[in-house]
Amino acid sequence: MEADLNSPSCQECGFEFGVVAQPVIAAPSVPQAEAVNPPLQNQTIIIDNSGKKTGQPANEEIVYYTDNYGVRVTNTRFIAGTATYPMAGITSIRTIKLRKSRSGPVWLIVLGCIFLIAYGAGLLLLIPGIIWICLIKDNYAVRISTAAAESNAIISKNPDYIEHISRAINEAVIKRGW
Repeated sequence: MEADLNSPSCQECGFEFGVVAQPVIAAPSVPQAEAVNPPLQNQTIIIDNSGKKTGQPANEEIVYYTDNYGVRVTNTRFIAGTATYPMAGITSIRTIKLRKSRSGPVWLIVLGCIFLIAYGAGLLLLIPGIIWICLIKDNYAVRISTAAAESNAIISKNPDYIEHISRAINEAVIKRGW
């Protein structure tokens, strides 16, 4: 095989650098699975923030968070139980504190103080009121805003759990916009 001076080629194998490689089609006597060179496939390479190739195809879902409670955050969607939110539709994410009502134990404490002062016997109302108010725990929520509405996607008593999910959603939204 003679080398063409206009297109550079490898001296050992004769590969021409300026020519796009075509897929090799196996001869009928060779089974397709044993073909030396499989057909070329279109593959998109993603480059991360540091400029390195990740090798991740663009159409594959990247999971940022998943747990055993049906919560899953990927680059394309956020799943919370039976609700699915597309990342493209999420406009904002917030972590909020949902304060539980403390009016019941406060009334017990107030009545306990009144009965304690008036009759000397209000401890039966005062002590349960104090215990009740100490046991009340606030809920925390991941609040998702879309163009259509705003909703509490996940509610939990554990603020760290909610914060972790919120950070994963924020990361997925930021990376999607990149």
